[in-house]
This record gives sequence, C-alpha cells and structure tokens, in this order.
Amino acid sequence: MEDYNEISEENTIINLQALNEFSGNCEATVKGIIRVFLEQAPKQIATLSLVVAQKDWNNVKALSHKIKSSYAIIGADSVKNLLEKMETDCMQSNVDETKLNGLLERVIVLNEKVIESISANIISV
Repeated sequence: MEDYNEISEENTIINLQALNEFSGNCEATVKGIIRVFLEQAPKQIATLSLVVAQKDWNNVKALSHKIKSSYAIIGADSVKNLLEKMETDCMQSNVDETKLNGLLERVIVLNEKVIESISANIISV
C-alpha cells in the first residue's frame, strides 16, 4: 500500500494515519472515503457559505459540527479547528459576524489546498 499517511502543502498537513488505522490499512476503504470526501467537501463548504451569508447562526453551528468530522478523519486539523471555532462562536448570544466571515474565508482557502493536495498526491482515487 502506498504511504498516504502524510501529505503536506504549505501550511496544510493531511495526515491519514487515523483513516488508515480505522480502515485496517485497507487501501480500497481509504480511497473510497477520500473519494466521498472529494465529492462532498465542496458542496458542504458551499452550503456553509450560504448559511453564513444568511446569518443563520443555528445552521452555521449545526453544519460546522457536522462537517468537521470529515476533516478530522483525513487529518486536516487546520480546517477542523476552524470549523470547531465557528461552531463555538455561534453558540454565543451575540455572534461576531466579521470574525465568523474571516473564519469562513480561511476555511474556504484551506479547503481548496486540502483538495489540491489530495488530488495531486493520491493518484487514481
């Protein structure tokens, strides 16, 4: 099996060690999960962007919580941590929209890097 444990791109690090352990080092399972991630992540981030624009803080909180696990399983802790921060910030009674928009922009940029990194380094997913 190829070494999918660590792929780095600038400040974004993908560490698939947990995914490999979860799958019992099954290459087909790893590739399947990555394939689903590559299909779903852009849609999830687009939906998150929409609910942020609508200032629907309850859905921002719910979506951030839901999608952070996708980033956790592929070891994209930078994105997972930002999503966790968005979730936590939406629990406040007075949401700081500027801060939340800044977090979202960072999520969008890092998500692109994660996808580029996976696409460039894991061939024939």
